[in-house]
Amino acid sequence: MRILVTTNAAVGHLLPMASTIAALTAGGHEVLVGCPASFAPFVRRGGFEPLPGDEIEVRNSVPDPPPQHDARLTWAVTLSWPSDCRPWVDSLLQQARRWRPDVVIVEPVEHAGRVVAAALGLPLVVHGWGFTLPSSVEAAASAGIRDLYDRVRAVPPEPSLVADLGPASVQADDCGPARRYRYRPFPLPGAPLPPPPTTKPRVLVTLGTYPNPDAAAGLRTAVAAALDHGADVIAVLGHQDRGARDTFPAGATVQEWVDMPAAIRDSDVVVHHGGAGTSWTALSCGKPAVVLPQAGDQFRNAQLLSAAGAAVVSSTSDAGELADVVAQALDDANLAERAAAIARDNAALPDIAELAHDIAALA
Repeated sequence: MRILVTTNAAVGHLLPMASTIAALTAGGHEVLVGCPASFAPFVRRGGFEPLPGDEIEVRNSVPDPPPQHDARLTWAVTLSWPSDCRPWVDSLLQQARRWRPDVVIVEPVEHAGRVVAAALGLPLVVHGWGFTLPSSVEAAASAGIRDLYDRVRAVPPEPSLVADLGPASVQADDCGPARRYRYRPFPLPGAPLPPPPTTKPRVLVTLGTYPNPDAAAGLRTAVAAALDHGADVIAVLGHQDRGARDTFPAGATVQEWVDMPAAIRDSDVVVHHGGAGTSWTALSCGKPAVVLPQAGDQFRNAQLLSAAGAAVVSSTSDAGELADVVAQALDDANLAERAAAIARDNAALPDIAELAHDIAALA
């Protein structure tokens, strides 16, 4: 069976689907990852075969984002990300017509795959990241690119399956319906880390992989805060805009990339940005967090993690104040107990292998 998986050019959009792709491949299915051509190298780095769409220049018709966090998230998931398919959707459709997939799987805000599924009359699977978006998103996003469906003489398709990851207890009240499966972190090779110390706690600090001009300073502040508390600190840059490793405070282990599931399992607390992949990797390992949301859905995710009792959320830019927050996360037994309980709930869900089976049954 041939399965087309599509993703925007964002590491955090692909990695929550990576274990499912691996399970489908292990099951003997032929899987290609449709993506903008610029993202193909990362797809290969993950061990997957890309179906890169050539990108053409198109006029940007999306309005500027509003300043408020909630309104900006709505703008991103219903206007900005859907419109990002315009430069490469035609190329992807041409290649899909030649390759002839049996099923299309899309991440929550990728729409080139939705257009392909509609044009070719294929079953569509929407594969979530772990925090299910509001139920209103799908229709609103499709409305903004209705002209693309008109060009292929089709209408926005109804998904045959909406699957998401992690237990329902860590979801917003407005989230759409989804069949839930276990979040299984996907390891990517990274630099080896020193063994965790026996005399002091280990804190892993990351602000994700998405470009962010403010992340460099924020990452260093968080590292300094954890060091001030006496922790063993692992800092993961994740993007070239975070600056050079030798500019971080002395005493921290700084790496461009690590095997994140393994690194988190060896940590006591994770300081992160609230991205879905990092959040659920920490939760699946039963680790509490300090969340420093930066953009997009991270503010929404941070609220959910806080409400679930598994994280402390902070917006401070002061290293001393942040050191107190890190200390709180390390010393709060309830925080650790809630994270461990969510990990147990996640482990009780159907495995990704069952999701792969359910997808294969759609063809």
